[in-house]
Amino acid sequence: MFVCLVCLFIFIFSLLRYSGNAIAKVQKRTYLKPNLLEKVAAVVGVLSLAYTTYSKFSRREGLFMTNPCHISLLVLLVLLLGDNSSDRMRWLHTVYGGSLFGAFAALVIPHLEGLDVVEIIAFFA
Repeated sequence: MFVCLVCLFIFIFSLLRYSGNAIAKVQKRTYLKPNLLEKVAAVVGVLSLAYTTYSKFSRREGLFMTNPCHISLLVLLVLLLGDNSSDRMRWLHTVYGGSLFGAFAALVIPHLEGLDVVEIIAFFA
């Protein structure tokens, strides 16, 4: 739950950061390097995605990796570490905002049957 709130905070922060000149005419888009908070969130996201992928495929449940919460984490990782000056990244912000409902729905109505203790902690962390 804490990581989800941190991801939401980072998403809102990145929207404010990258859309600051949306009203003004932008002549040249510049690449903003990821700051320390974004790098730490990306490392935590990569570790979480790697562990979840390993645990799902080791139990032959790899199809569950297509759930919206896993896809939104993957899009968030691309947004955190990618070039924010491109139009594709602005489009990905829209995709990420639309996929957040699936991640929040998974937190409200969790399906925890068959998960071990480490996976349950990683689910809510």
